[in-house]
Amino acid sequence: MCFMAIAMVGCTTLRPLDLDSSGRFSTSTAASPSDVQTRKPFLSGYRRMLYVKFDENEAENAEITEFFLESFGNMRIFEKIVQKQDMEQIVVANDLTNKVTNVSDFVGLSVIRKSVGPFLVVEPRVRWDEGRHKYLASLRATDPDTAAAVFYFEKYAIDLAGLDKPLLYPMLNAFLDWASPADM
Repeated sequence: MCFMAIAMVGCTTLRPLDLDSSGRFSTSTAASPSDVQTRKPFLSGYRRMLYVKFDENEAENAEITEFFLESFGNMRIFEKIVQKQDMEQIVVANDLTNKVTNVSDFVGLSVIRKSVGPFLVVEPRVRWDEGRHKYLASLRATDPDTAAAVFYFEKYAIDLAGLDKPLLYPMLNAFLDWASPADM
């Protein structure tokens, strides 16, 4: 069923946007405060690198991966944005192959963090929730040093004319609000 949901999302046209003049993604749908379930302080060290970690089904959907990678890049918050294959190269370049066997679990990511310094792991998800007959989008940001979620967003929407404006951009704007506080 998950494959079917990803295939259905793949049928919509996801359009990565640049930020508008207000520094946000343009959408008429706002996230509600209850959509953000976890919101801990955004540490300045997170800006060094963002590891966008996709689950297996989303990693196979080029449209979803490109949408999120380009959207995070358009935020201009992070110095470097990496995916799984980039993380594997970091392991090799930092001679961590004897210590890190998997860049998808937080045991390995904690070892990488101790070697290369702070970074942030985000896991965007989009799936069909058959019980609610809606799509669910979630975004978990985790500090690899503690393996604790520092930001978690979850929102449902119906796909009438695409998922980007009613679901994904409100989620990304909530992330922007968290990662770009006014006092930074």
